[in-house]
Amino acid sequence: MIDTLVHLDEELLLFLNSLNSPFFDHFFYIITHLVTWLPLAAVLLFICYRRMGKASLWYFLFLAMVIVLADQFASGIIKPLVARPRPTHTPGLETMVHVVNNYRGGAFGFVSSHAANGFAVATFLALTTRKPLLSTTAFLWALLSSYSRIYLAVHFPADILCGALSGALIAWGTYATIAKVQPQLCRISRQVERTDEHIFTITFLITLLVAALFHNTFYNLIVG
Repeated sequence: MIDTLVHLDEELLLFLNSLNSPFFDHFFYIITHLVTWLPLAAVLLFICYRRMGKASLWYFLFLAMVIVLADQFASGIIKPLVARPRPTHTPGLETMVHVVNNYRGGAFGFVSSHAANGFAVATFLALTTRKPLLSTTAFLWALLSSYSRIYLAVHFPADILCGALSGALIAWGTYATIAKVQPQLCRISRQVERTDEHIFTITFLITLLVAALFHNTFYNLIVG
């Protein structure tokens, strides 16, 4: 049973990774780097501070805790424990996958830290703000960032799926803790307004548009 699932996972990875082009090589290489999303993070911080005031410091603290927990669970515990090689380090697959700029990642890939961190953030934002547009945008960002890892052949689909689930569960557990120890923070975090959602979503879309239109320039900047 496990061998069958592993085989299906590998076949799905090869199929998705084969859907490549020079444009998407650049685009997803840009998307996968966290520095690309600094403007979106800055907008989120601004929105939270604007609506929550001093309470935003607590909100940022819990958000940072969610990211650290998700990242350490994925990279510090699961990856060395399971020790499943990335596609770029898997014998028999490493020469079959499409690799961009010889980027192969570390030795182990299960579970994906990108997916764990991204979906932890998106889930936390969705649970605390309860704003549909902002939440949808956050999950689209997490999904796109996670898919970039498959495109670049540094993660199998199962790495992404399990990473996303672990991140979401960690965010839910953190939110449940906040709801008990600081319920007022949950109420304050829902003061985000429709205008704030639009600003967040527009920033996300502009980032994608800039990455697409100037993919050659930004790709060359990243690869140095």
